[in-house]
Amino acid sequence: MANITPRGKNSYRVTISGGTDTSGKRVMYRRTIKVPGDPNSEKHKKELEKQVALFTAEVEKGTVTDLENIKLKDFIDKAWKPLHVERKKLAPKTVWRYDQLLERIIFSLGNLRLKNIRPKQIIEFLKNLSEEGMRKTKTKDEEKKQKPLSDQTILHHYRLLHSILEKAKDWQYIVVNPVSSVEAPQIKKKTKKGFSEDEATILHTELLKRSTRDQVLILLTLSTGARLGEVLGLTWPRVDLKTGEVDIQKTYQYVPKLNNFEKLPKNETSIRKVTLPKPVIKLLEKWKVEQAEYRLFLGDKWIDEDNAVFTTYLGTRLKPNTVSTAFPNWVEKMGLPRVTFHGLRHTAASLLIKYNASAAEVSKLLGHSTIGTTMNIYVHSFDEASKNMAEKMNSILFKESPKKAKKK
Repeated sequence: MANITPRGKNSYRVTISGGTDTSGKRVMYRRTIKVPGDPNSEKHKKELEKQVALFTAEVEKGTVTDLENIKLKDFIDKAWKPLHVERKKLAPKTVWRYDQLLERIIFSLGNLRLKNIRPKQIIEFLKNLSEEGMRKTKTKDEEKKQKPLSDQTILHHYRLLHSILEKAKDWQYIVVNPVSSVEAPQIKKKTKKGFSEDEATILHTELLKRSTRDQVLILLTLSTGARLGEVLGLTWPRVDLKTGEVDIQKTYQYVPKLNNFEKLPKNETSIRKVTLPKPVIKLLEKWKVEQAEYRLFLGDKWIDEDNAVFTTYLGTRLKPNTVSTAFPNWVEKMGLPRVTFHGLRHTAASLLIKYNASAAEVSKLLGHSTIGTTMNIYVHSFDEASKNMAEKMNSILFKESPKKAKKK
């Protein structure tokens, strides 16, 4: 028989005996049940009876989960992963990132029961993440290994833990999400790192020393602001060499253990068509001929069956991690700042804004979900463009050239 104890206006603690365990110790199952509405109403009483009956049936069938005493690691493995991650069919890269973050979360908090997790423990966990030696990297550089985690990575841990415990709250494992009482870690907003206009010119000049494929890869990215995965996901049927239109529909990604795979872009607006400058179209035509020659030379040994635009000279598809690793080293050797391949995307956006492209135009080209995303990421570039506009307006209204206005 169930023992019902009121815990508040609409909350009840239900305790049911589940017999005895192998050692003869009595097993008690407890669950907090919430019933909305007026506690004195007939509807409220019937709903309470229904919930208690369902709980009793679970105990009798042996399928009950001890919600109140479940540990965080068990909740993640037995409830959150199957009912949220697997059910929603999250992207492989997202799942891989979650696993990275969960390793630290479970190590530090996994053995705590959900009902016992308090804000203080979460604060201590986040503080611990900011200490040295928390990185797990394969690099031989001991100095890099000892560096603390970035503010962004610590914030990712906070957000994931908050999301997990919010689900626990929604599914009535806990009444309050303790992470909600903890202030989110602050991160310093950094200007996205790309090349200046002069540096982009140097890069363009140095590219002439590289292969046709490398020239196309970098100049196509610079002229479209596409993501690395989107560029490597291009196939020849999606490139119209007559009109210069490129149809971005897939992204080619790399995840450890899963290797390389294709998936849909980040969001619906990322599926888009972009038009290339004529010099890039000519380079694409040249590369297509060269690639065909390599294919003909290798014959049956040519591996790529997707008709990909960017392949190695042995017929395998060019891998994202290969490009992202090699690019910063290459630009550094030519005396340019150590910018990542993704920095080409930021370079494209910044240069367009500098030459008066609107936020809507840049947002459409980059495939952002909203113009607000573009404004938020490139606020510094828009601020600079705004200053230039002020100088131009000064020359229009007051008949003063920008140079003369600066002298005065």
